[in-house]
Amino acid sequence: GVDLYWLREAELKHARVAMLAFVGLIMQEVGFVAPGFPSGSNQVQVFWQVVEQKPGPIVAAIVMLGIGELISGFAITAAKATGDRAPGDFGFDPLRLGSTEEKRKEYALKEIRNGRLAMLASAGILFQEATTSGSALSGGL
Repeated sequence: GVDLYWLREAELKHARVAMLAFVGLIMQEVGFVAPGFPSGSNQVQVFWQVVEQKPGPIVAAIVMLGIGELISGFAITAAKATGDRAPGDFGFDPLRLGSTEEKRKEYALKEIRNGRLAMLASAGILFQEATTSGSALSGGL
């Protein structure tokens, strides 16, 4: 059968990345760009410009993300084997928002719902920009 632990772990990781991606897409659309990098209204086209002009940062990002995935893969596998943690729970709660079990469940539900929405929104923005010449904020024109 399918191990639901791994599915939830993957869904949470994708949701968190999508929430960050959505914020990044919007920030780039309104003009926040790394110094020395190209800018434009269509982020898919800008990405390919960066690949052509400055492939080094792209390769470095892929290597660093690969190392992070490798380390987290070992950590997740070890944590699942011991059964000590819930999927996606890294014990990071510096503001103590999940002080009770009820609050933890409430925030976990909010996180996954917002993450699912962010996955759809990020995919929609990228799909629109990949298939049109404009930006998502300008209506793709």
